[in-house]
Amino acid sequence: MSEWQALMRKSVLDTHTFERIYIMRPNFTTHCVPALADGCEELMPSVFRPNEVCDGLMTSQSNVALGVTNGDCPAAIVYDEDAHMLGLLHCGFKCLVQKDGTIGIFEAFFNQHGFDRKTVRVRIGYGIDVCCYGLDWLPDVHENALVGTLPTSIATTGPEAGKRSIDLFALMRSQLLELGLQNSQILRETKPPCTACAKLGNGPAFHSNLYDRKSSGRNLVLAWMQSRA
Repeated sequence: MSEWQALMRKSVLDTHTFERIYIMRPNFTTHCVPALADGCEELMPSVFRPNEVCDGLMTSQSNVALGVTNGDCPAAIVYDEDAHMLGLLHCGFKCLVQKDGTIGIFEAFFNQHGFDRKTVRVRIGYGIDVCCYGLDWLPDVHENALVGTLPTSIATTGPEAGKRSIDLFALMRSQLLELGLQNSQILRETKPPCTACAKLGNGPAFHSNLYDRKSSGRNLVLAWMQSRA
């Protein structure tokens, strides 16, 4: 058993009662797929990954966990309790604002997969914040970015301190509002506010590609629904 499989067994499978876990195969697309055993490879018992590249997963099944491994990119959990529907989206900047000018992952998700914009809730978080996400240059935005200008500030922490920085969570919220959601439907997870600079004792609490560019480590974000009473 590999190191990651041992950690998955100890930290997740031995402490939860998931029937299955599906981990997406992200590549900064807007493609989302249902979490189904067909068309997946089994990485280890009860843990599957779709054969096709995807940056979003969906399920209507209880006790099936959706997962994304990330280095710094945020994620969004989209859920509708009444309809018993759940989605997990990889929300790196290149998912939110497609370089080729096409629609981003939120618009593609709501256009194609039957989630009701009036009744869903969206939790955003689990990634790098504006304090650390510095850039040498700001990318251009286009009509399908759903924002006129990018929400920016100055990075204050880490190796990119002093550079212009994109507030990915403000961008996510702005896009969701533009798509018709209300502010009350969007919850920003702030524990921690930034996975890149969060500390656990004297060391990092999470892996960050920005802070540790030589490592191939990843974090794991999981989302699931409990069985209905």
